[in-house]
Amino acid sequence: MNVFTYSENLSLAIAKHGDPICRTTDPDAWFPEAGDGNSKPMRYAKAMCAECPVMVQCRDYAIANNEQHGIWGGMDTMQRNKIRANKNRAMRNRRAKEATATSL
Repeated sequence: MNVFTYSENLSLAIAKHGDPICRTTDPDAWFPEAGDGNSKPMRYAKAMCAECPVMVQCRDYAIANNEQHGIWGGMDTMQRNKIRANKNRAMRNRRAKEATATSL
């Protein structure tokens, strides 16, 4: 899937469930100062996300769109980057195996 598919999934989920809390509260709550990921503002934002009915779609969109700031889908930037790196590594490994299999 591409970022447009994830965006559509997020839009459909919002249409079904209504505006998530991040759209109806102070935006600064979702973009706390950078830190260790365990600051009080980050924990608050992540806790609010945990209650959100569109959390999964939000997280998937943020990962696909390479969001580098804020809390999206209950994850901070470092958490999203880690998932993205793991996906990229898995894709490289799969391609390497396919290349090896076709060259034999």
